[in-house]
Amino acid sequence: MIRNQELNDAIKNKINEIYTAIDTIPVSLFEAITTNSEQVATLHMKLNELGILFSVDVRSILSIIITSTDNDGD
Repeated sequence: MIRNQELNDAIKNKINEIYTAIDTIPVSLFEAITTNSEQVATLHMKLNELGILFSVDVRSILSIIITSTDNDGD
């Protein structure tokens, strides 16, 4: 249960960091790509960090195995 709470807290903190990163962008995201690239890069980094939590830690706790396949027919 402790591990689950640690993961819950990590996800909650990361989501809060994402909201903070969004709030620092003073213009639309479309415009920010060219005018506020540092803030967009920070937001992108925070989103990737959240993705890592879900793709590694959540899968581990839930014992989910994800396998990839190609569709080239062989």
